[in-house]
Amino acid sequence: MVVDFASSRALRALVLVSFIALAPQFARSEEGNPRAAAGTDDWYYTVDKNGEHVFTQVLSWQGDENARSYEVEVQNKKGKNVLSESTDRPRLEVSLPAGEYRYRVAVVNLLGKREVEGEWVSFTVKKAIDPQIEWMTPNQFFFEKGDFNLLIGGARFDEGVAVFLVGTGSDEVAGDIQESSPGRITVAFSPDVLAAGTYQVKVVNKSGLFALSTERLRVSYEYPYEFYVSAGYMPFVALLDPWFTDMWSDVFYPAGGMVRAGAMFVRRPSWRFGAELRLAGRSMTGGDSLVGMDATVFQADLGLAYKRMLGERLCWIARAGGGLAATSVTYSYDGTEVRDEGSFDVTCYLGLGAQYRVFKHVFAELAVDYEMTFYKGFVAGGLAPALSVGYAR
Repeated sequence: MVVDFASSRALRALVLVSFIALAPQFARSEEGNPRAAAGTDDWYYTVDKNGEHVFTQVLSWQGDENARSYEVEVQNKKGKNVLSESTDRPRLEVSLPAGEYRYRVAVVNLLGKREVEGEWVSFTVKKAIDPQIEWMTPNQFFFEKGDFNLLIGGARFDEGVAVFLVGTGSDEVAGDIQESSPGRITVAFSPDVLAAGTYQVKVVNKSGLFALSTERLRVSYEYPYEFYVSAGYMPFVALLDPWFTDMWSDVFYPAGGMVRAGAMFVRRPSWRFGAELRLAGRSMTGGDSLVGMDATVFQADLGLAYKRMLGERLCWIARAGGGLAATSVTYSYDGTEVRDEGSFDVTCYLGLGAQYRVFKHVFAELAVDYEMTFYKGFVAGGLAPALSVGYAR
């Protein structure tokens, strides 16, 4: 409510008061602080010690620098005075029941005389009503399905209704209202801002009161763990150890493959963490003009894996681990086999890969691992690039 003092000093009211519906479960103010309020510049409400909501309407107008005070009269629809007060500020707080009213403001000048009287201004105080939640569907969201639309049925939802999900903490996740009517709401939530857990649904009417659902909504993965297996081509590029690399005829060895199997036991919307088993094998030939070498290497490694989602289909994965390598070497002299030897040795590896989900459960991966084998007397190492196809669920 605004009253402007023009040069003619006539009062003109510009704004009226209006109230909309709210819900009974609004959080009570802290004990000893009954004026902890919610509302707008034109109204607010508090919760008294008995849990009752006290609504306060704010009448305000433009002040006059020559005014000592203001006298405010409020009448009901029948023209009966329901309030007559004086204030030295250009605003007055009142608590009126629902109904039709009018008010006017008179200026008392510096000499204490009533000087200017404004026109009557009508306003409405609407009855505050609370929303009610009677049912909702579904009662569970799965990240895999990507459908986060919630249908809420109840009563007394107003046009400005808002819907939130309230978790165990203090944070609230706001939904996007798709459709609403006094008894039905359709709301969508973004999976990017939701974490796995249980939530209460909170329906808030325009003026701030709200209803909390007794039923809880569960947000989770349909499968709590992600299992996967993949197989593919893995050549080897020898890099480390002069003796080792000098004895082989080339740096690149194309004969190799690998199998991976793992479980992501920690799942979040944007990342995964778990353990992985890697089985790899390769064949290498080398030597010089007289002495030939043929080697077969089988590795079994157990490690950890971290997956970071870059979209619905694309992610990158980092891995690290260690295990054992079984190496068998056959030596020949001038084409005649002269000696066989083998060993079991400790290995370790670091890897990085990119996965692309081709279909719902099928993915392709391009990766490279840097691995080291700790032989007796020397260390061998190199790069093992891999191209594989896998299945995840």
